[in-house]
Amino acid sequence: MFHDRWKIAEYARHADVHALNKLFINKYLESRRHGASLQLCQMHIPGVSRVQNVFTIGARADDADADADGAAAAPVL
Repeated sequence: MFHDRWKIAEYARHADVHALNKLFINKYLESRRHGASLQLCQMHIPGVSRVQNVFTIGARADDADADADGAAAAPVL
């Protein structure tokens, strides 16, 4: 896995990589260092006829503890 991260960091430093892509890559690497992930929660909101997708930032499933009932963490994307 270290080798893969090195390739990503090398890519982010390349002169031909657009600044926006560099930002995405650097934020991805930062989130991995801090154990964060992007999570999808689907919610039904009264007055809205469809399910709403809400994205949140939380701990990665492999780092998160189960809740008090022993339930697994929310799905991680």
